[in-house]
Amino acid sequence: MLRHPGHRHWHFDAMAAYSLRRPGSDDPLVSRNKVSFCLRDNRRVPGQRVVVRLEHFGKCSRNSQQGISPGWVDVYSADLDGQWLRQPRSVDDEVVCLDLKADPRGRLAETDEADNATSVALRIDGSRVRRVNSAPCR
Repeated sequence: MLRHPGHRHWHFDAMAAYSLRRPGSDDPLVSRNKVSFCLRDNRRVPGQRVVVRLEHFGKCSRNSQQGISPGWVDVYSADLDGQWLRQPRSVDDEVVCLDLKADPRGRLAETDEADNATSVALRIDGSRVRRVNSAPCR
């Protein structure tokens, strides 16, 4: 756990790992291995059944229990400190894969460990980024 100076509350360190790579390659162009979050129920997922629970995760204090309950999500905006990767100079008007792995060190108790990673194909053209579906990002 660490106190995040920009967000002014406590975070779970190493919650996620992000990287950019070219399709077909396993070599990252850029990565960010230690991304921290305060894990809390801050928005209900529309249309999802909410499981009855004993606690609503909402506090981000040093000694509070953090988590995300079924039927809830923890949404962070993209412009918060620590929510970015530095674009490599070598990437210009091409498709890259944005890879995310949640809990990369396996420190969280989860009901399903198989859904912790995803990849999304993005086209980066200068400062413009858009999602594309044509590139194979596994």
